[in-house]
Amino acid sequence: MNFFTVTGLLGGLAFFLFGMRILSGSLEKVAGGRLESVLKKMTASPLKALLSGAGITALIQSSSAMTVMLVGLVNSGIMGINQAVGVIMGSNVGTTVTSWLLSLTGIKSDSFFLSLLKPENFSPVLAFIGILLIMSKKSRKRADFGSVLLGFSVLMTGMEAMSSSVEPLAAHKTFQSALTAFSNPLLGILAGAVFTAVIQSSTASIGILQALAVTGSISYAAAIPIILGQNIGTCVTPVLSSIGAGKGAKQVAVLHISFNIIGTALFMLIFYGFSLFSPFGFLSDAITPFAIAGFHTVFNIAATLLLLPFSGLLVRLASLIVRKDGRAEQTEYPLLDSRLLVFPHLAVEQCKRRAREMAELAKSSFIAAADMLSPAEAYPKIPTEEAISAALAKIERNERKLDRLEDELGAFIYRLNSLALTKGESDSVTVTLRSIVDFERIGDRAESIFKTLLKMYEKKLYFPEEILTEINTVTGAVRELLELTVKYFRENSPFLSEKTKSMCREISVLSDGLKKSCIARLKSGNCPAELGIPLNDLLENLESIVGHCSSTAESLLIYRNE
Repeated sequence: MNFFTVTGLLGGLAFFLFGMRILSGSLEKVAGGRLESVLKKMTASPLKALLSGAGITALIQSSSAMTVMLVGLVNSGIMGINQAVGVIMGSNVGTTVTSWLLSLTGIKSDSFFLSLLKPENFSPVLAFIGILLIMSKKSRKRADFGSVLLGFSVLMTGMEAMSSSVEPLAAHKTFQSALTAFSNPLLGILAGAVFTAVIQSSTASIGILQALAVTGSISYAAAIPIILGQNIGTCVTPVLSSIGAGKGAKQVAVLHISFNIIGTALFMLIFYGFSLFSPFGFLSDAITPFAIAGFHTVFNIAATLLLLPFSGLLVRLASLIVRKDGRAEQTEYPLLDSRLLVFPHLAVEQCKRRAREMAELAKSSFIAAADMLSPAEAYPKIPTEEAISAALAKIERNERKLDRLEDELGAFIYRLNSLALTKGESDSVTVTLRSIVDFERIGDRAESIFKTLLKMYEKKLYFPEEILTEINTVTGAVRELLELTVKYFRENSPFLSEKTKSMCREISVLSDGLKKSCIARLKSGNCPAELGIPLNDLLENLESIVGHCSSTAESLLIYRNE
């Protein structure tokens, strides 16, 4: 062992980790915002959650990234802890895919077709194709796919470099004695856990172990405990990510740790318990990269199948470990977690989701306020005190949520815009930023309408039946317009956009007609002068809501056309 052996090993490790980072990030970009929709659809049952966790982790090639994503989603209240447990189990299975790809470095054959499977033979071709796709600049998706190929090639190049660097160590006595020490199961688990915790990637840790296995100096007895420890060490990423987060996020981290520790403990009891009565002869044999991938896969699948029926107990255990701390429990979770910024596509989808939530809140506030108007057919009956109190509580609750959403979404979108987004994503968040301002203002106007009506009823002022009929006509049209706008915002339908603009013009005509009618009644003395100010405030708020609906529809129509 000399200086150049060490530098070669470190260089190979650097290429390996860098390639893993490029590959994982590029695959996430290719998957795009579909990750969120898959998670929402596939977490209805533990089995579906397991399959989605395995599939997404295999797709983005990182169980650590998957668990960090879960911490962010649970902390934001988008997913529940019961949904997360199956995804965590599935992520352990999905991460085994990479180890099979890395095991290709162990292929030794003179056959032409088998030689094609060796990374040193096909990686250069993939790298060349990848760089051509990146340089073509014809589309962002093509460039992202090129980055996937390039990242995979860099990953495999690093794997080959590590394997070549450690081959001379096979005959080194110090190296052999160090590996023999890991045959002690507890020491091997500790070594695997610590090393994986340091580099924060079980996939990278497995790859390094496979590179060392190429020397033929690592036995099954040494490799198996290290692999078990690597599964525990990878839990450090969600633990670090959950620091400062809410109770749900901490429970995700505890779930991940509990699942891996319990699975490892059960395997240790069964496997080493049997070996006490009937020693396994293969433990002293040299392990191959393929065998490492095989054991890694079998262990994770077996642990998942064994513990899946007890997922509810794991959730209960996490709830017992992470309890309320005796202080007032935080009732409001962070609406958008900064951890989601690691996944720009997912973050964009969450912004749109929260904006749609604002649209529904604004609509709910307006309906609650409009319902306070006494209908003409029930004139002069006014709402009961219970109805007024319920409407006031709803509007105030919605207003607090709207204000908070606007603040958090605005700050989150500004941070999101600083990341590498596609043109479509950048336009989408820009329109979302404009729309949330409109929805927050609609909520303000709804609150203003309610307060105007409340003051009237407190002063025992009521609109004449004829004016009330016309007001209800305008209010009903605005309500229909707002419902249409919210639906258009949710579906982005061009037909709804055109209908929205048409309704804005019709309501404007109705409002102008009502103003002229009221002025004529005031002049003739058929309408009390005290009603002039509240009527003007009411119409001004209704016209403002119409303007915000028109603004939202126009922004979305421009975005869709672009």
